[in-house]
Amino acid sequence: LLRYREENAFVVLILEGDTAKIEREGDYSLRLSLKEGETLMGEIGIGGAGGEIQTFAHRVAYSVSKDSLLLSLKYDLLISGEKQEMKLRLLARLV
Repeated sequence: LLRYREENAFVVLILEGDTAKIEREGDYSLRLSLKEGETLMGEIGIGGAGGEIQTFAHRVAYSVSKDSLLLSLKYDLLISGEKQEMKLRLLARLV
């Protein structure tokens, strides 16, 4: 479990086995589940309106050591027939 703050939002990443979950609250909300090689349903909310989106994960990889986490995600967001390619690389260190 990792929590961090973006410019206009709070993000929670939950890593469990070969699955990553992203929960974001702020200027827009997002709830995604990512499992490599699979298409899964998610939710997005913008300006009070919400809807379902799909994700297809190309890569879900992470490494955890005693005081750090290295995460690499590559996935597609599929919204109303449109595909948005997304990448997230994150290095978090315990301070």
